[in-house]
Amino acid sequence: MPPSMNRPRQVRTVSSLSDSIRAITALDAPSAAASDTAKTTLQRRVADHHAQHWPQLSSLDVRWRGNYAYIDAATPDGDVWQLCRLKWNGHPDHWEFAIYLASRDGYEPNILPSGWPTGTPEEAIDCAGLLYLNDWTQPRRVNAALH
Repeated sequence: MPPSMNRPRQVRTVSSLSDSIRAITALDAPSAAASDTAKTTLQRRVADHHAQHWPQLSSLDVRWRGNYAYIDAATPDGDVWQLCRLKWNGHPDHWEFAIYLASRDGYEPNILPSGWPTGTPEEAIDCAGLLYLNDWTQPRRVNAALH
């Protein structure tokens, strides 16, 4: 029997998944500061995505702290939901994604539906928004023009 057959099967835990994501995205590595242009572009993209895909919300707001952009959703009844955190990587379509976990009152690096830990701001908003803001009692509407 080959030696590899004798090894116990490795089980991935949430902790090891987070460690893997951090290793893939090099979260601890220093990155260039987000420029004013990058910040303005992100704000515009979030506003456009709000208008086109999340009009039922009062707003999608972006807060900045260093290279991190925090995206919150405001509902018409006045509730504010923390959705996700994006980290500027130097490329406008490859933001590191961390989802807000209410159970921890913090952000946790995570994987987008694409299978990658980085992606567009729109992908991140949709991922977190569908998790936190979707009304699961209603059937999902599919845009016929896209399908």
